[in-house]
Amino acid sequence: MPYNFPYRFFTMNTNGPLDTILRHGRFYLRHHNPKRLKNLALTLDSLIRRPLHAPNMPISLKIEPSAMCHLACTSCLQSDPLFKLQTRGRLMNLSLFRQILDQAGEHLYRIQFYDQGEPFINKQLLEMISLAAKHDIGSQVSTNFSFGFADTFYRSIVESGLEHIIIAMDGVNAATYSPYRVNGRFELVEAGMRQVIKWKRRLKRRLPFVEWQFIIFDHNRHSINEAKVMARDIGVDRLCFKYDAGAAQDEWRRIDQFKDRTVRRVRLNSCLWLWGSLNVGTDGTVRPCCNAGRNELIGDLKVTPLRELWNSERMKSLRACVREGGREASGTFMTKSPCTGCPHIM
Repeated sequence: MPYNFPYRFFTMNTNGPLDTILRHGRFYLRHHNPKRLKNLALTLDSLIRRPLHAPNMPISLKIEPSAMCHLACTSCLQSDPLFKLQTRGRLMNLSLFRQILDQAGEHLYRIQFYDQGEPFINKQLLEMISLAAKHDIGSQVSTNFSFGFADTFYRSIVESGLEHIIIAMDGVNAATYSPYRVNGRFELVEAGMRQVIKWKRRLKRRLPFVEWQFIIFDHNRHSINEAKVMARDIGVDRLCFKYDAGAAQDEWRRIDQFKDRTVRRVRLNSCLWLWGSLNVGTDGTVRPCCNAGRNELIGDLKVTPLRELWNSERMKSLRACVREGGREASGTFMTKSPCTGCPHIM
């Protein structure tokens, strides 16, 4: 049955383009300078005109500090023992991160320090975030936060310059949390969330913005109201409910079904990724996005400058596909495209 509850303290995320903009758009309200403003204007123009050769540079990057994770969430690749084996030891080093900043930092408004692994496994993560802050680049981390860190480490998180931390806690107790977050410990996640907020208050810091992310499943759906009460008690800045990726759309709230249908009636045949962002792996390999194109290798920025990868022939072929509304591109471009039918095309 669809679940209905009133708008108040929380947001509901459908993972659609509009929700992405509303959830993350505030990064583009700060970190301005003349060069970034020019690049932002070029990016907005590119999103509308959709040139195959983009005159802008990415305004955002998703960088993976760690490909490893100590959890095995049931619908995640990390639940596959073979994937665990393939990602063992894969951490981004500080030297590579500095190289990324050298190539793209002057244009960036935001870096998302996460992808398929757990960012805090990388012991250099906070140093990367501090380096981004010194370049006046906004930073965002999404974490399972199932760690027993020392109290001083939570203080370091607050003092690092991190702007937004998304803490995944899909339940209000161990019983509602554990069925999905295999190997995770609810008490550690809740305690860590409270510690970050404690240090924010003690240090009188407005940031990082603390978001509790709660994916709704059949086993925790009854906990929605209790989660709202707990979120207010803990003092998070936002409680964000997300639909289980396997949930049918007819299980969504009516307002979310209406919003999704309405947004998809307006077709720009554009993509926030292909004309605004890139995905960089722990080893410097570059992919167009973390959605349908996550297995599409564009190149290696240790070998090829990011500026060249941004307008490589493969990127142009993907943009051509999106301009056709997700249909196969034709002509001189490669016809096989992961963008075909992607629901993230605007």
